[in-house]
Amino acid sequence: MKKIGFIDHSIDNWHADNFPRMIRDSAFKNDFEVILAWEETTPPGKKPLAEWCRANSVTPARSLEEVVDTCDCILILSPDDADRHLPLSRYALRSGKPVYIDKPFADKVKDAREMFDLAAKSKTPLMTS
Repeated sequence: MKKIGFIDHSIDNWHADNFPRMIRDSAFKNDFEVILAWEETTPPGKKPLAEWCRANSVTPARSLEEVVDTCDCILILSPDDADRHLPLSRYALRSGKPVYIDKPFADKVKDAREMFDLAAKSKTPLMTS
């Protein structure tokens, strides 16, 4: 079973809320599971990480590094703030583990180039939609 980890700016969003269920209901449900999640911040009015994790049967991570070090593949979400993708992904892009970065991929061309360069230097498979 491959372990998936979520890294997000703020975890309480449509993508984070629906991806675990989509994975559990997919043809790959016996091959992949979301086990860890970490968020950078909890904005007012949003579910905090611990509450989101309880609702989704996922363990809260202490750091984004724990997510990357523990999991086999990483999803960088932050769909509401693409400016956070580069700082949230730097460690994961150096890991050599498959990394998915949610859309929009980047707001700035220089950020997108840096993410692709980091992935290439570390032979990290990088994908987006």
